[in-house]
Amino acid sequence: YSTIVKFRILESSGVALFLTPVSVLAYSQLKSGKNDAAASLYGLFRNLGSAIGISTVNTMLVRRAQVHRAYLVANVTSSSSAAREAFAAPLSLLQRHGGDSFSAASMRSLVLLNEELNRQATVLTYMGCFRLLMWISICLSPVALFFTVQKRQNSRKRSKGLSAKRAY
Repeated sequence: YSTIVKFRILESSGVALFLTPVSVLAYSQLKSGKNDAAASLYGLFRNLGSAIGISTVNTMLVRRAQVHRAYLVANVTSSSSAAREAFAAPLSLLQRHGGDSFSAASMRSLVLLNEELNRQATVLTYMGCFRLLMWISICLSPVALFFTVQKRQNSRKRSKGLSAKRAY
């Protein structure tokens, strides 16, 4: 649980550090009466981008989990000592403490091995998704250099400046 909390805090910090400058860029050049229209467009495009990103990552998760599982299963053979250990350890435990017969314990041990393969395939898939998102973020980071935020003068300073120019 603590690992999940740490990663969630890290993710939330990254999102906050990303969305704040984007919001400043979105609203910095607006005239005062255009904030409501800009807010609706900003929300629309943010939600659209989120939906596309979530759909892409979910598709990648489903497809890549199957690929990783196929690679992992290809390495689980009867001649593999790691596979034999992963099968034998729960087998003896299930027979001693579970009271299962050899055939029932063997079946449950295979189920446990299958679940472990699924977990490992899922972890590898999530690592691939995070790696993809990292590279997209790194590649898009230089785009921020093309945006400039100019300070706006408030209306009083502009009107004073105009009236002072007209007076002379």
